[in-house]
Amino acid sequence: MLGDTAIVTYRYAHEGESNAGATGRVRIEYTWTGTQVVKKGSFPEELKKQLGCDA
Repeated sequence: MLGDTAIVTYRYAHEGESNAGATGRVRIEYTWTGTQVVKKGSFPEELKKQLGCDA
């Protein structure tokens, strides 16, 4: 964590991979502005499709 920012690296499985052997990575930054948390970065379309959401 850097000051008011948390950097999170999420792991996910590409199609055909097992969860244990997942090679997908995405880095998202979350920053506290004093009134809210702001997300910088986005999840890959492949991961959103797997999860069935539009995070």
